[in-house]
Amino acid sequence: MIRALVAACAALAVLAGCYSGAPTDDPSTRPDQFYPDGVATPHPGEPPVPEPTGIWKSRQSDDPDCCWLGPRADFDVRVAPGARTLRLTMFIPDLPMFHENTQSMTVAVDGGKPEEVSDLVPGLHRVDAPLGAHHGTVVRVEIVPSFTFVPIKAHFNTDSRVLSIYLRAVRSR
Repeated sequence: MIRALVAACAALAVLAGCYSGAPTDDPSTRPDQFYPDGVATPHPGEPPVPEPTGIWKSRQSDDPDCCWLGPRADFDVRVAPGARTLRLTMFIPDLPMFHENTQSMTVAVDGGKPEEVSDLVPGLHRVDAPLGAHHGTVVRVEIVPSFTFVPIKAHFNTDSRVLSIYLRAVRSR
């Protein structure tokens, strides 16, 4: 009984830190919030990129809980010259649904063949996705997780967003 209470409190603490208010139709539409490190956003004077979609932005730039993905995320990454891979730093929180169902996802880079990443158990994960030989300075990334959850339906809190995986950072290497 005490273990269940401790696990429930831990789950509430994790989810409370990620709640940023009522959802909108598209999680990327809040202009006063921040994307994970390495996700390219439109800036004057830089090559144009579309606004990322499917990422729930954070209210602070150094948020350790940034950023939940929805059921599908599409975003651009500016690639360093000579880079061969993209490293995605992902986090699966220690919540009941991730013990009942092991999370997995597909990652496609620049329209390439989607790569399956499986067995994402609770904890920190670094996923390397290969860059094609002819990539440009900006590549498009698509992430599709195997399952999502809604915290209010799981009785964690009042957060009604559709969530899947934390994306902490993306870097070219």
